[in-house]
Amino acid sequence: MEAWIEEGDRVQWHRAEASMQRWQEQFERLQADFLRTVETFHKLDVIWSAVAQESEGKPGHAAYAMRKAGMWRKMAEDCARRFEDEGFKVGEGETLGERIANHYDVTALVARIGEWRKEENDARLTLDVSERTPV
Repeated sequence: MEAWIEEGDRVQWHRAEASMQRWQEQFERLQADFLRTVETFHKLDVIWSAVAQESEGKPGHAAYAMRKAGMWRKMAEDCARRFEDEGFKVGEGETLGERIANHYDVTALVARIGEWRKEENDARLTLDVSERTPV
């Protein structure tokens, strides 16, 4: 009976670990999607502003393009503000990877990963769970 319980604990441990990794991946994916949304809105603002400047002699076209540029600018600013209100950084002229990397305190992140690995190792020793083989 004891062996059966231990095997159940091992299975539960690996399921929980996989679930945690899926949640982390989803968090990172949503963060990247949000940054791409801000970048897209900013790019559309630039495009419509260029269209407005090229519409010389056509005041109706220029007015429409400026209205669209303003709409996209407001949406980009609103998204960036909401993202920053949640504690994330939206920087100008940075790549997506640089933005994500600059958000985290690398020293604290490395320390946290070390703590997590120690906790994981201690739990494995407690449960007598052998190292997982890569899939």
